[in-house]
Amino acid sequence: MQNPADPGHDGSELTDRLRRPAVFFDRDGVLNVDKDYVHRIDDFEWMQGAREAVKLCNDLGYYVFVVTNQSGVARGYFSVDDIHRLHDWMNSELGAIGAHIDDFQYCPYHEEGTVEAYRRASDRRKPAPA
Repeated sequence: MQNPADPGHDGSELTDRLRRPAVFFDRDGVLNVDKDYVHRIDDFEWMQGAREAVKLCNDLGYYVFVVTNQSGVARGYFSVDDIHRLHDWMNSELGAIGAHIDDFQYCPYHEEGTVEAYRRASDRRKPAPA
């Protein structure tokens, strides 16, 4: 194997390793039962087969991402810290079966929010056009 720092190395080996298929899961209603503004571990209920689906994607070599609207932050129902706490817990639960989510992306914004810092339109909100 060539050293990537060597002149003449085209980087294709590294690029090939980084090029993997990916799957993007919504959270509420796909990975967990949608109970309106789920943000507490006690309220979280996995959808049947969701953990196994994440593990299958991991085992197949896919990157696994979660993309989710979390307008409850803008509405003042919960905080960004609550989202991170729940997502960390989800990954620890998945870890118990040898699975993981590579990254969580969420949109805390909403135009009708009551929390000024999060009251705005955002292109991160699904289903915004790319």
